[in-house]
Amino acid sequence: MTVNVTQAITDIRATLDWMRSTKKTGGLGYSVAQVEATRAYAAYKDLGGSAWPNPEPSPTPTPTPTPTPTGHGSVDGNPFEASAWPNRGFPGAVAFDPNSAAMISDLCAKAYGGGWLNMNAWSVAVYRLKTASGQPPKTITLEIPYKGAGQVTVPWLPSFQVPPDGGDQHVVIALEDTGKYWEFQGTNSPLQNGRAHSVAMGDMVAGDALPTSTDRISGLTTPGGLVRPEHFSGKLGPIALRCAIPDENAAFEWPSIQSDGGGAGKIPSGACLYLDPSLDLSKFGLNQYQLVLARFWQAKGMWVGDSNGGSNTVTLYAEATCDGSVYPFGSLSLPVQLFQQAHVLTSQSAGVAHRAMLRKPEHLAGVVRVDPRGERSGA
Repeated sequence: MTVNVTQAITDIRATLDWMRSTKKTGGLGYSVAQVEATRAYAAYKDLGGSAWPNPEPSPTPTPTPTPTPTGHGSVDGNPFEASAWPNRGFPGAVAFDPNSAAMISDLCAKAYGGGWLNMNAWSVAVYRLKTASGQPPKTITLEIPYKGAGQVTVPWLPSFQVPPDGGDQHVVIALEDTGKYWEFQGTNSPLQNGRAHSVAMGDMVAGDALPTSTDRISGLTTPGGLVRPEHFSGKLGPIALRCAIPDENAAFEWPSIQSDGGGAGKIPSGACLYLDPSLDLSKFGLNQYQLVLARFWQAKGMWVGDSNGGSNTVTLYAEATCDGSVYPFGSLSLPVQLFQQAHVLTSQSAGVAHRAMLRKPEHLAGVVRVDPRGERSGA
């Protein structure tokens, strides 16, 4: 006798489908289906079958769709790639700079007011739009050419009118659907009048957050480590904090490309201040918003990017309120006692060695090059 096991399996599966279709309603239909399934199983066994199909197979998992770029990276909604300094955190062991204790002591003596989140003057305005905005672009004339070009054309909306107060006038224009951004250093040349001191460009989705211009007022990429209102509502995950300190070292290190300081023995631009993730934050009397900053610091570090001109605080960078950003508080600070618990990391344990900056020479405009010792030299 020819045994048609394949046909038996087909019949059983059809019966099981009937069972599942009637299970929700119950009653006679489901009972009959049970009987038919039992008979089908017996016939299947008689035909030499051994493995009984699962009457309630596990549903096939729905694959997670690949998100469309929205102007942010893939790390908790924040800009730049996962390995970039604002996102990478501390995947391996860290090492403290041999002079860490002395540098932190000097910092706390000068920044005795602790940390302060700057949302206003000398902060950063970030204006976002889609590629198809329907508005004509704007040409900005540069005081310092970018890779030989004296002008740059950028997407524009009439609302892009207000730079932050303060001499730097940092303004970022970002395309939310592609991730491309233009980072302007205004230096009292109002952007809305079609002039800026300098510009750098990058990619907020796949970019590595390294500076793309050597003519900069700060050593780190402006959009990197920038706190936003969405960080306090939980819509965005942790990022590294970018800060300015009262006085930087004359030297600098990855990922910075310059220093705004001149003191020996100070913390260099590009250094990472490390706050032990195991530190019990409940001892410092922090409110819910201070805890957000402190936990970000523990998870991703605090990176020195500028000097704040001898202020008695450490300045933390946030999106300026002039671009429409609204925060759930009027001001926010961190106590100096937290900074007393910090350590300065060696550049190798904070990220990639200095030489990593040289792997993409197209990042720099050709005016200044950075060698592995963190020294500047002519092009």
